[in-house]
Amino acid sequence: MTRGTILTWFIISGTLTVELGMPTKQPRLNVVLNADLYKMIELIAAQEGKSMSVVAKELMEDALEKHEDLLLSEMAMKREKDSKKTVPHDKAWK
Repeated sequence: MTRGTILTWFIISGTLTVELGMPTKQPRLNVVLNADLYKMIELIAAQEGKSMSVVAKELMEDALEKHEDLLLSEMAMKREKDSKKTVPHDKAWK
């Protein structure tokens, strides 16, 4: 058995069948964490009854959303600063 595979046993009609395969087809990412960060993720996982990998994935999704929001805000602020044309509030909402 190679590293990264799981062993699945099936009993079909009294016959034992062995199948090797990956648990998911989703891409994987290995990350090295410092001890404090690892403990924090471990604690959250225990409190929420989730695996550490699920907690880490959810935290990364949240961080990416916030990062995207920040980038879009910066783009909007730059456009506003560079724009020469303004529209009064009462006309903008007609």
